[in-house]
Amino acid sequence: MNIYAKTGTVVRYTGDVSYDQVQWARSSDPRTILVPGKEYRVLKTYVHCCHTNVSLIGYPRYRFNSVWFEDVPVYPKLSIRIYKKEGLAVLFDDDHRCVLDTQTVRTERELVRFTNEIRGILR
Repeated sequence: MNIYAKTGTVVRYTGDVSYDQVQWARSSDPRTILVPGKEYRVLKTYVHCCHTNVSLIGYPRYRFNSVWFEDVPVYPKLSIRIYKKEGLAVLFDDDHRCVLDTQTVRTERELVRFTNEIRGILR
């Protein structure tokens, strides 16, 4: 995870914890507290010279080693509107701003190709 993550950043607990890691960073042991694969939000990070601890929203009194977490990419919510009459596909973001309009979409096949291109861009 990004050791300089801001409050509210979403991270995923990997569950890959060793006894030595818990002892080294004097961290709270997450194995009985957190659920592997579940996403949590960062409250604060504590960057030291050789390790970083992180406290999580909902678990403020615990400090976990940052190596037990991975960043979760956050993509804006997008919607595609198809204007069949004009043959135009338009991509909008959460605030209904036009992000991208594209070439004329005449067939179902072109629509599928366009949608797959957009998915590729967002990955």
